[in-house]
Amino acid sequence: MAVLDLLYDEELFPKHLREVLEHLMDTSDKRECTQQWVECFTTTAKILRNGKISNGRDEIQEMIQRSWDNVQWRNHKPRKVYVLGKGTHDVMVKGSTEYQFQDGRFHEGKWGAEISFVETDGEWKIQAYTVVFV
Repeated sequence: MAVLDLLYDEELFPKHLREVLEHLMDTSDKRECTQQWVECFTTTAKILRNGKISNGRDEIQEMIQRSWDNVQWRNHKPRKVYVLGKGTHDVMVKGSTEYQFQDGRFHEGKWGAEISFVETDGEWKIQAYTVVFV
């Protein structure tokens, strides 16, 4: 897995959380990797995206599959991680995404996400994910 070009405080954003975020971003741009993307989340995770809520892995799987409708390719570019307090497992991520649509249109949009990580069965997963598109 390629290491993302992120700005972050190494003391506040530990390696085990960076690895989950890197895997999430790496798989988010590969249509064939939707199941691996979903596995970054707990079974009871909640996503708020575009004002729509997805609860649990089944709904999250449906949401990520629909996100590929009319999209030829996309490229997420997270840029900066803000840790929401020393010793917490909550972060804000700022970035952008490039989209090439099947009709030939191209779009780049900026976004911000709040992500809460939890340890479950010895693995770090995402419990809550809220993303806002600017």
